[in-house]
Amino acid sequence: MIINKIRQNIIEKELFKDKSNIIIALSGGSDSIFLTHALNLLKSEFKINIYAFHLNHLLRGDESFQNESFVSKFCKKNKIHLYSFRKDISKIALENKIGLEEAGRNIRYDILNRLSQKLSSKIATGHNLSDRIETFIFNSIRGSSLSGLCSIPIKRENIIRPLYNISKQQIDSYCDKHHIPYIIDSSNLSKKYTRNKIRLDVIPILKEINPETEKNFSNLLNIISQDNDFLNKLAVESLEKSRINENIYNLKILSTLPSPILLRVISSILKSYNVSVDYKKIDSIKYAIKNNLDKFKLNISKEKYIYISENFINIETIIPKKNLDFFSFKLDKNQLLKGQKIDFLQSIYFFRVIPRKMIPYLKKKYKKVCFFYLDYDKIVEDLYFRQWIYGDKISILGRGCTKSLKKIFNENKIIPYDRFNIPILSTTEKIVWLDRFNISSDFQLDEYTKFCLIIIKY
Repeated sequence: MIINKIRQNIIEKELFKDKSNIIIALSGGSDSIFLTHALNLLKSEFKINIYAFHLNHLLRGDESFQNESFVSKFCKKNKIHLYSFRKDISKIALENKIGLEEAGRNIRYDILNRLSQKLSSKIATGHNLSDRIETFIFNSIRGSSLSGLCSIPIKRENIIRPLYNISKQQIDSYCDKHHIPYIIDSSNLSKKYTRNKIRLDVIPILKEINPETEKNFSNLLNIISQDNDFLNKLAVESLEKSRINENIYNLKILSTLPSPILLRVISSILKSYNVSVDYKKIDSIKYAIKNNLDKFKLNISKEKYIYISENFINIETIIPKKNLDFFSFKLDKNQLLKGQKIDFLQSIYFFRVIPRKMIPYLKKKYKKVCFFYLDYDKIVEDLYFRQWIYGDKISILGRGCTKSLKKIFNENKIIPYDRFNIPILSTTEKIVWLDRFNISSDFQLDEYTKFCLIIIKY
């Protein structure tokens, strides 16, 4: 009996404990209606409390309101508390520049998760074996990973799917036999949606080729899921071994991992930062890790960068300009004659004005530290030791052209977060010196130079 199969799923897969609260996503279709009916029959046995959730997407005119009314009457008849909402999905999709299906799914799960927290409940959906097969085929033609081919899991976090191994045909037959009314969504008959084409055209052909198609798919999905679970377990262990702290991972450990494990580790890292996962992004990171690329940098979202440096993989947050504590220190012209020190980011910067004839001696003395010198006679304005500002430009000595600092940073793969930590020396009009690079060619020594400004970085 089909109800016994659901009972077995609940027990074997430990979908919930006794005395749990369960909120059912109830659309009015046969899947969710049957799920509600079945859990209602089993609620005394498992001592559970049942609630229902319905969302009117306002997409199909009167039909949407008829569905809403049907669900309300069904819940009232079965003494089930209903949480009913109305949302203009078309408007939401347009505002967020996403498809109707994605917008509807996002809103449904957003409300469901909030209700779940309020009720301390599990969320039960009517996804069944036929849905899992459709998703498998859909993901296959998109070139999905093994995880995607596993299709819809029986449980994930606080979501449970007690009908995961029961076919749509079995559900409809049960409802018809026991005179349980349900709604047929007209949008499910439209072939403009890929999933509907798979359901209405592809699967019937497969069943024609082999009547045991659904049973065979069920076996295949179970095998794939077991393999995937095993690989995921190895990936979790490998990730923890490589983790140095919240944002840094050991490159040497990751570079020795087999590709199936490494791909999962990368995916886990991206997901942990709420970054969308796609094959191109994962493949680029995998290539960098396997080839030990130094100075590798990749923008993984608008807020995050991943980069490789000195055998470590780092995840950094881009700090928006408006949130930065801007630094700018005015150098004292009188103090420069004696020498002025500035501590910045674990480095010491020393500035001093000296006669030109002392340069050879000082170059020899400070050959083991970063040493720069420029024509102080050409500086007529105040000097500032400051942070990069968008629009700054410099003609770096020896390069023969003027470039924006942004372009220089891009060419040298310096991530945005680091750019604000590279100090510059400037007048009110020009960049005099760029740390990690060189002075500006506008301030190089010439035959008329008498006094120089030296810059020493410890």
